[in-house]
Amino acid sequence: MKKLIILFSFFYCLVGCKSGQEISDKQDTKINLTFNNYLERGYVNIQSKHYKDAIDNYSRAIKIKPDDENPYHNRGLAFYYLGKYQLAIDDYNRAIKINPDYADAYLNRGLAFHYLEKFKDAIDDYNRAIKIKADYTDAYYNKGLAFYYLGEYQNAIVDYSNAIKINPDYANAYLNRGLAYFNLGKFQDAIDDYNRAIIIKPNYSNAYLNKGLAFYYLGEYQNAIVNYSNAIKINPDYADAFYNRGLAHFNLGNYQDAIDDCNSVIKINPDYADAYLNKGLAFHYLGKYKDAIDDYNRAIKIKPNYSATYYNKGLAYFNLKKYQDAIDNYSNAIKINPNHADAHYSRGLAFYYLGEYQDAIIDYSNSIKINPGYADAFYNRGLAYFNLGNYQLAIDDWNRTIKINPDYADAHYNKGLAFYYLGEYQNAIVNYSNTIKINPDYADAHYNKGLAFYYLGEYQDAIVNYSNAIKINPDSADVFYNRGLAFHYLGRYKDAIDDYNRAIKIKPDYSDAHYNRGLAYFNLEKYQDAIDNYSNVIKINPDNEVAYTNRGLAFLNLGNHQLAIDDFNVAIKINPDSVLAYYNRGVSKWYLKLNYCIDFKKSCDLGMCDNYNTYCK
Repeated sequence: MKKLIILFSFFYCLVGCKSGQEISDKQDTKINLTFNNYLERGYVNIQSKHYKDAIDNYSRAIKIKPDDENPYHNRGLAFYYLGKYQLAIDDYNRAIKINPDYADAYLNRGLAFHYLEKFKDAIDDYNRAIKIKADYTDAYYNKGLAFYYLGEYQNAIVDYSNAIKINPDYANAYLNRGLAYFNLGKFQDAIDDYNRAIIIKPNYSNAYLNKGLAFYYLGEYQNAIVNYSNAIKINPDYADAFYNRGLAHFNLGNYQDAIDDCNSVIKINPDYADAYLNKGLAFHYLGKYKDAIDDYNRAIKIKPNYSATYYNKGLAYFNLKKYQDAIDNYSNAIKINPNHADAHYSRGLAFYYLGEYQDAIIDYSNSIKINPGYADAFYNRGLAYFNLGNYQLAIDDWNRTIKINPDYADAHYNKGLAFYYLGEYQNAIVNYSNTIKINPDYADAHYNKGLAFYYLGEYQDAIVNYSNAIKINPDSADVFYNRGLAFHYLGRYKDAIDDYNRAIKIKPDYSDAHYNRGLAYFNLEKYQDAIDNYSNVIKINPDNEVAYTNRGLAFLNLGNHQLAIDDFNVAIKINPDSVLAYYNRGVSKWYLKLNYCIDFKKSCDLGMCDNYNTYCK
């Protein structure tokens, strides 16, 4: 999961209109009773959410008394509730023009500016309201909200704190101050404020939800779950609480619980795309890639332009080894978000697994352009270059990988392989050694370090490294085989045979191990054992010319010249230019007093003339 989508809610109150009675108390006793009636009706209309009727009644009141600020103010509220914020502002302006000290009008004009996202204008109005009415808690509170939306969280905290000083039981102020602390990364301070909000308002589901989020960001997923569960107890249809509880379960590895919570979200809100996405991710981590794809498809149906869903769908196809389908989905993610570095990188991996290394390199390069510190992209681009035989370019990329992450063991290891393929065995050894420093249990690094020493002719050092590899992984036939070769070159044939035996036990059809075991027995003059091993090679690979030639030599040394000739005949049939087969067939024929000069002549034509010159001239 690359990103967890965290949802949290805000709650804030809006100052309502005054009752008709309150307004009436302020009117001159000579005001016509009809004026008060219209004000009363307007108030009732607002309370019952009949805002158009309210506007009509306040407009009639204004006609009767155009110089009274109250009907303008309250008509502004009706426009506000209809979402007609500019008309609301126009009415608040008229009220303020009539009464420049009308604190409520400044407050409510500020709220209208807020909804038009004119937060600085809103703050100016809240300040004016506070100047008129120093203990105006709602003005401080809403000013805090405006600062919050501007990202000025510290200023928001100051204003929420002022609201709390005036009204210590202002639960919403504690909640929103908690949100400001949250956005500053002060999660414990946020939790403290959410706790205060809950003490004042025990059934405050939003406070439990946001407290859960703070615990989530502290990595305390179990505490987060407890608080999300409390929010759900209070509000069983709280989709966001189920959703976020699912995320906490996900991070604890409780994928089935995460799926269950996502299902609860979907039951409440079938169009909750993120719930399908995260449900898909949970299936993904359970290895149920097809189920994951089904949920990603549902998320895409609801939210077609969500790059994260296509990206994760691509990952699911990748894990199913459907690389072209993966590429198609990564491409969709990139169309939606061309700067999605992970999508470029992952598409590169899919091309790599299809053997399309050049296309892989292009995608890795794109991901690096977007994120120059993307160590994995450099590393895998290096692998693509390596597979194209561009070893120096591969080394350059692994150097960049190591610069970003000096402990990237695989980069050191593969850099060693590239030097190995360039024949720079000493440089290869240096890089394998670096790998082992980072990860002492890196069996392949020990093994390949042994190979590099072997090719430098340093057989004892090779044996030491092969032995280290065997300690880590005792089931590698290749390591036993190559240690056997090193013993072989040191003339320690019995030790070599022991290792060839181990290699064959692990891998019974290991042709090279049978062959070299035969050579070791031959060098120990145990010709029958050599013959048995060469016969094993021939069973595994009937076209192995060298096995026939060497078995023939073993027969020759046992004096079985006809059997030797039979093997040399097969070797020559497989390879008509086998100089050793002609040469040694000539030797066997010499022992049998047959026409050996024909074979010595042929071997001389192929470069071995000693017997021809000695016996045939």
